[in-house]
Amino acid sequence: MRACSRNFRLARSLAVTLSLAGPAIASAQTADTILFNGKILTVDKAFSVQQALAIGHGRIVATGTSAAMKKLATGNARLIDLGGRTVIPGLTDGHIHGIRAALTFGTEVNWIGVPTLKDALEKIRQAAKAQKPGSWIVVAGGWTEEQFAEKRRPTPGEVAALAPDNPVYIQHLYDWLLLTLALLHDLAEAKTGDIDAVKLIKEVSLAERKVVDEEKAMRELTEDLPFGDWIYSIWKEYEDQETIEAKFVKALDKIEGFLHIAEVGVEAYMPKEFHAEYANEAVQAFDEATHHFPELEDLLDAVKNELREKFEQVGVKWIDGQMTPTA
Repeated sequence: MRACSRNFRLARSLAVTLSLAGPAIASAQTADTILFNGKILTVDKAFSVQQALAIGHGRIVATGTSAAMKKLATGNARLIDLGGRTVIPGLTDGHIHGIRAALTFGTEVNWIGVPTLKDALEKIRQAAKAQKPGSWIVVAGGWTEEQFAEKRRPTPGEVAALAPDNPVYIQHLYDWLLLTLALLHDLAEAKTGDIDAVKLIKEVSLAERKVVDEEKAMRELTEDLPFGDWIYSIWKEYEDQETIEAKFVKALDKIEGFLHIAEVGVEAYMPKEFHAEYANEAVQAFDEATHHFPELEDLLDAVKNELREKFEQVGVKWIDGQMTPTA
């Protein structure tokens, strides 16, 4: 409403300027630019339309007929034939996001006018290739699926596949948001630096400081993003494990981690003194996930078998949910 009021006041002031400088022309007035043979919208009280406009030293001198305005021209004045085109007063756009958008427009991925979803996704791929791992890729609106030949929006899977090492934020108008969350819980750690898991177990104060530092880091990472508070709340929900959805994501995250251990081997993944502790944590995580999500039981059993073999290779026996060093 304020923007409309400002525009109205601007239009009204221009109307006053134009009407005061209307067809009644003072003899001393001269113009260095004449726009003629057009439609000049004066925005005066009658909203009159004139044929021509005279400008002198950057200001409107008068409006009126083409013949009358040409009489005000100096010897070297510019004469511009509008060819019937319309001239309107300057307008101030009240919705340009002059601060927020201006600060980020040059670093965003721009989908404005992109003809196909394929081309739009290629821009995501190129951004992921150019940017550092862990840095945000942002498409902050300015597009609709109707502009794409495919007539659809991207899927989370498509975006994650093209930018596996970057969190991606794609906003559609103010009604829809795509956010790849695969790396969201890793962002804070990427910013603060990883800490050896053994030290975290042995030093309580270090673990407590890690929590504080990562929370501060996530605030900094999300404060300049549209919907940043919402993104932070999702991360916080995951960290605090207060909802069943957060527990589900945590379970999948643990499975992913255990699969990695099974692929590369326990020795390559962690120091020897932490083998039994980590194995016990794995058992507890599997048991909890199975309790909450029985639909994951078959997947968990398959990962358990792979992981059990790896731990037994380094001397840790997995028996009925208990991990013990072998003799």
